[in-house]
Amino acid sequence: MLKKLENLKLEFLKALEEVKEVSELENLGKEYLGKKGKLQDILKGIKDLSVEDKKIVGPEAN
Repeated sequence: MLKKLENLKLEFLKALEEVKEVSELENLGKEYLGKKGKLQDILKGIKDLSVEDKKIVGPEAN
């Protein structure tokens, strides 16, 4: 899961570099951080982790 979070972060930062207008930034936010965004897809899997893994992944996800 940490690998997925890191990949998502890198993907987001790359997409952020290409933003040229406010509307693109808004769309990017929705795509990654929205209710049905890419981050939410990853966070849904936290419930299936062990307590020890949750302690590691939780802070990284925040």
